[in-house]
Amino acid sequence: MTSTSLSLEKRKSKLEALRTHLAQGTRQARAGEFVDDFSMDALISDLDSEA
Repeated sequence: MTSTSLSLEKRKSKLEALRTHLAQGTRQARAGEFVDDFSMDALISDLDSEA
């Protein structure tokens, strides 16, 4: 197997994981299941402090 095909397989795997995650989020949103006290600003700040 070439490095290109491995890279494509890895990208495909990551894309499938993202699709699964987005589908799960869509189902939760349609069911009205939301996280209390969620803040994108806080999330971004937390992630920035980890970097």
